[in-house]
Amino acid sequence: MSQMKSMLLAMLFFVGFIIPGFLLFFIDSTNQNAFLKTTKEITELVKEDAGVSDRVKSVVNDYKAKGYTISFTNQHGQPVNGIANYGDTIQVHYQYTFKSVFKDQTLESSNKVFILKRNGENRPGWENGGELQPRSVVKLTTESKNATHEETFVIPGMTQLKSVTSNTGSVEVVRVEGNRVTVRATNGSPSKKVQTGGTVMADDTKIVTDSIVKTKASDLPNSKEYSQDGYEGTLTRHGEMKVKQTGGEYIPAQTKEVGNQTSPNYSDSEGFKGTLERYLHSGKYTPEQSKFVTGQTSAHYSDSEGYRGTLSQYVASGSYSPGDTKYFHGNGYGFIGYTKFQVRECGNYKGCLFWSYDGFEEAWLVDYSDELGYEGRLVPIKTYPPNYSGFFNELPRDNYYLGRTIQFPTYGNYYAPGFITKPGYDTRVFRYQGIVTKPAEDTRVYRYGGKVTKPAVDTRTYEYTQEYKGTATKKGLDTRTYDTYYQYRLTFEYE
Repeated sequence: MSQMKSMLLAMLFFVGFIIPGFLLFFIDSTNQNAFLKTTKEITELVKEDAGVSDRVKSVVNDYKAKGYTISFTNQHGQPVNGIANYGDTIQVHYQYTFKSVFKDQTLESSNKVFILKRNGENRPGWENGGELQPRSVVKLTTESKNATHEETFVIPGMTQLKSVTSNTGSVEVVRVEGNRVTVRATNGSPSKKVQTGGTVMADDTKIVTDSIVKTKASDLPNSKEYSQDGYEGTLTRHGEMKVKQTGGEYIPAQTKEVGNQTSPNYSDSEGFKGTLERYLHSGKYTPEQSKFVTGQTSAHYSDSEGYRGTLSQYVASGSYSPGDTKYFHGNGYGFIGYTKFQVRECGNYKGCLFWSYDGFEEAWLVDYSDELGYEGRLVPIKTYPPNYSGFFNELPRDNYYLGRTIQFPTYGNYYAPGFITKPGYDTRVFRYQGIVTKPAEDTRVYRYGGKVTKPAVDTRTYEYTQEYKGTATKKGLDTRTYDTYYQYRLTFEYE
């Protein structure tokens, strides 16, 4: 029984480790050889077409589908996407990713191409742009465990070196002495790997669960990273979140009615708060009033009821007539003064002959008044000739009067101009009247009242638990050791 168990373990070891090892070595070796072949093909094609021609682009696209990434830069590090000029250098960069037994493998390389054609075409009559057709020879470097390798090659018949290219990595000329060329190749892909020991253990996968506890539900992530005993993976939420109260209490909101407050913003020591509405607490509002008063003795009015105002004057009784003076032309008949007469002679039948020589010996005034009330004293002016003669029968026939001057009162028409005056009078009695106003009166007192609220108090604390589930993988252990060897395939072009 023990022998069969040993044979079974040996078989499992052979199937699990030895066969995968050989398979890994075979796959890696095959892909490395294919990679070397591809880099050489593309490099030669770029050289032949003097740059990245349409043909080169077509081949590159074909290899892109096979896992290759190929790019081109000039000597200045700028991308190249067309035909280059004579003397330019094009660096071809290769990257190839392929699937191995346990994981993807990547090979990288870089080759340098010297452009020896002018504008990519030969001019008529020129076999190679006026240059001599170079010759080429391929040399392999000595296999080395070092990726940087310097070696001297002898090129028979070489008088001038034109270029050196490598199938992988990059190559530079160190020195040229006659037909001896020393080059340094670097950054190439391994030409082979030789296992020197170790084994490979496959990955182990298992389903694991874990949980997270938080005091806030928002702190729970949607996923969590798992790493324990070498197993690693990303777990996602599994099932409903569990909630557990760990302390505190909840007191719901409360309300109450308040009134007789002097401010609309209410708060008290119990924690009640709110905005109150205004209401009429006491007093009233009496709007402005007015009334008409008359017969007042003052323009400024006020009374016990609170009415105030300024009144307008009016005539309560009496009348007013202003005095008037005017120039008057008076005519009349009456005593007009004394007329002096000089007696010239007297006769028995005619009386005494006289001559009037001066009328109005003495001036007089006429007092005037009429029904319109005008009055005045006028100075009359005589209206007959100043001198006339005739017989005056009233004198006695006596020679005593001969030669004498006598005067008699004279009556007649007169013309008396002058100023007459009508006196004015004012019997008016003045009083005051108008609209007086009693101002509005506002004795209202307002207060505030309404419902106020005490907010709910929530001191509860919670514990939130979320379960996570997923696949965790323990990476297989690869203890294999290798010796990596590098070998460069160099192409020398010379004259």
